[in-house]
Amino acid sequence: MSKMKAIIALIILAIVGSLFNAQATNMLMSDMANKSASGTFNTLFCSLGAATVAVSYVVGALFVFRYSLRPQYKKRMTTVYLIILAALGFLGTLFIILNAVINYHSFVAPYPFKGYTIIFLILNLLMLGSPIACYFMHIRKLEPDQERFKFSFLYVLKSIGYFLFICLAFNRFGMLLGAPVYVYLRNLYKTLPFYLFLAVPMFILVLKVLFYFEIIKKWKLKVILISVALGLTVVLAGAYIILGMKDSGVVSAISPALPLERLATMPIETIIHVVACLGMTVPCLVILLKHKEA
Repeated sequence: MSKMKAIIALIILAIVGSLFNAQATNMLMSDMANKSASGTFNTLFCSLGAATVAVSYVVGALFVFRYSLRPQYKKRMTTVYLIILAALGFLGTLFIILNAVINYHSFVAPYPFKGYTIIFLILNLLMLGSPIACYFMHIRKLEPDQERFKFSFLYVLKSIGYFLFICLAFNRFGMLLGAPVYVYLRNLYKTLPFYLFLAVPMFILVLKVLFYFEIIKKWKLKVILISVALGLTVVLAGAYIILGMKDSGVVSAISPALPLERLATMPIETIIHVVACLGMTVPCLVILLKHKEA
């Protein structure tokens, strides 16, 4: 896969995946709120069926990225990711069916919106069937990889870390794309730092991709861009936190984009957001400065 094709695929996965991620997160947090209110997860299977689809886009983005970097491991790598995708599809299909049978007692109930059960049942079935078909029709016939990739503990940790950060970036960007639905124009000048901050994780992710693909090669430009990302994290987070502490209307206006904070009544998402962005930018900047070009 060429770098250009990979970038186009990543852009599509990021946009669509972000929307699914934001929707699934809000649904899951609503279930958590229902649990707090009634003591039972009334529609947990419903939101989990959407969550599997959202996670599939994250897995897909990680696969496209790694496949482009290490095509010499294409058969084994593709097989692993197809298994993950099929497993997500199986779980999602199971969740949707259980939700239709146990909670809604129908596959055509207009909850949480009209056509939801059928749409997400089809999506999860595609996630289940497509990887299986792809493996037997194409991947199984490929020649074995010339090199065998060696897994290490550090590689596993990095994979988990990148997976979680992509989830965060997709979630925050999805909330930004959905902002026109819930934004308050009358106090936009106060909430603007927060909406800009929602784009920072995706900005960092884009920089990482451009660095790894060597589209951005110059050391100085890398340092400048990572420094900008770090600066945006500190300045925008600080600005909206200060504004939120001084004006409760700001907190109310941005609460639709912070479902976990609404549930916990604590700035959990803000802390995760800031720590994750710092965790991706500070080490990168340190490494760049340590290996300064002459």
